[in-house]
Amino acid sequence: MEQKWYPKLTREQMEERRFKAAELFEKGYNQNQAAVSLGVHRSSTCRWYKRWKKDGGQALKIQKGKVSRKKLNQDQIKQLEHILVSGATEYGFDTELWTLKRIAGVIMKEFKIQYHPGSLSRTMRMLGYTCQKPTRIAIKRDDEKRQMWLKDVWEKDKNK
Repeated sequence: MEQKWYPKLTREQMEERRFKAAELFEKGYNQNQAAVSLGVHRSSTCRWYKRWKKDGGQALKIQKGKVSRKKLNQDQIKQLEHILVSGATEYGFDTELWTLKRIAGVIMKEFKIQYHPGSLSRTMRMLGYTCQKPTRIAIKRDDEKRQMWLKDVWEKDKNK
């Protein structure tokens, strides 16, 4: 099946199209007929019809877009940085590892502001933090035996 290409419309053009759909509804067109006439998917005209039926033509006007904005003010950011620098174990976690999920939890607990961990990464980069994976070190590692092995076995094998 061939994929149709639709040009990207501006917000004003999309609003104009919704108003045209309202005119068609007023003339007695159903959602299918309006969809065919306007060249849009039926699900769109069904959505528009519900809004138009409930609140009239004003419901089809351009809606203000959701703008992502910083949620923490400067004082809160300084407090958060202080918490991060003092360490995760100092705050009450079992390990020193700061994850986005942990940081989001701290922000919720301290400032009553909800952040999704996925959107928190941008804020953390803005503060100068980068995503890093911790180096894994075996818990039962014996450093003396390891040094002996590196000196004896590794050096001999490396020189062969």
